Amino acid sequence: MIVVWCSTLHAATRTTVAVDLSSLDIASYQALDGLALEKRIVLRFVQEGFAVVDVHEHPDIVVAVRLASGGIMLEARTAHGTRSREIARRDDSLDELHLEIAQKAAELVRSIPVGVERVAPMIEEPRRLEPSVGLDVLWRGGGADVLPRIGVRYGAALAAVASAAVAVSSGPGISVQEWQPQLGATYRVALGTATAIEAGLLLGVLVEHYSVSDPMAQNSRGTLVDVIGSLPVSVSLAPTARWLFGLRLTPGLASEARRHTFDGATIWERGAFRLETGISAALRW
Repeated sequence: MIVVWCSTLHAATRTTVAVDLSSLDIASYQALDGLALEKRIVLRFVQEGFAVVDVHEHPDIVVAVRLASGGIMLEARTAHGTRSREIARRDDSLDELHLEIAQKAAELVRSIPVGVERVAPMIEEPRRLEPSVGLDVLWRGGGADVLPRIGVRYGAALAAVASAAVAVSSGPGISVQEWQPQLGATYRVALGTATAIEAGLLLGVLVEHYSVSDPMAQNSRGTLVDVIGSLPVSVSLAPTARWLFGLRLTPGLASEARRHTFDGATIWERGAFRLETGISAALRW
């Protein structure tokens, strides 16, 4: 990381290059020891006199590594197009394979004319599908509830988002399940090579099903529906090309507060204002 940072300081006067291993699936990344491979390629680029930067910093050239039938494909992408070179996969050690990939990657970059335009954002920010799971705590007036959540994000920096969550709670003689499907959009900004911050807007419904245990109660069970809006904000860390872990803070508002009474006493109550705090894990495709 120190080598990458130092080379970035001189990026204005040298050709900038980024390494992208995001097209490798998890099994391939592990089989190739992707972290060690990336370090080897970065070191070779620095030795060759290139400025190595993050893929989000609009480099002149992005060198991508992906699997091809029977081998490994190197692609050098610029605003003018893509040059590629295939490396046959042999029974060599990983260290020898990494050395060959780094050498061929340097040769590929050197073959591109100096002064190319920087890579277009559509190349450096491919659309991704990110299914996710999360565990939140939902804070409202009247109590706090555990809120397991699943979701999916599709896009680049700007993305469409869908999520669904459920909270199960209870009070004296009552049980409540609250289902929370939402749709919306988020925008993600990179803070570094592996961290990002994201904010968005979600709209959906809050479907509450309640059941009072006393058979003598009027309206002992039923379903209520409210409209809800949320403003999710998250900070994420990507320790590998495929996995993304985040901390989430989501204020929101429901169209109504909810209160259930029995014999004149309140047995369950939740306010309209809501705050979700929690963690999440996403897999990037």
